[in-house]
Amino acid sequence: MNIRLNNFQDVRSWIGLRVESLRLICVDTPEKGGDGYEEATGYLESLVLDKEVRMEKDVSDKDKYGRLLRYVYVNSSVSSDEGYEDEIFVNKEIVQEGYGEVFEYGEDVKRCGEIGGTKLLSKT
Repeated sequence: MNIRLNNFQDVRSWIGLRVESLRLICVDTPEKGGDGYEEATGYLESLVLDKEVRMEKDVSDKDKYGRLLRYVYVNSSVSSDEGYEDEIFVNKEIVQEGYGEVFEYGEDVKRCGEIGGTKLLSKT
């Protein structure tokens, strides 16, 4: 699946012939026009733009804005000893590199601890 960016919070993904908005689960990032937005967007682009990704659903399919809620994985360029490419967990990578914070929202929290350890924001 190829991904193209609309903005950092709202990645657009091509699914079949449809274009769907997608929200990275457990990740809060700068809003468009906010401090750090351009840098965060550039980093996300470097990770996923025009690359094949794998998406994983948690509890909910979509949020109240109609965006798909997903954990996103992209193949790294490094091959392992077993002969397959390792995956980069995009949601976790964004937080670890300082471009966002962990944000628990609703019931979709299965991997929030993995993404940010004990550094969690929450909104119910």
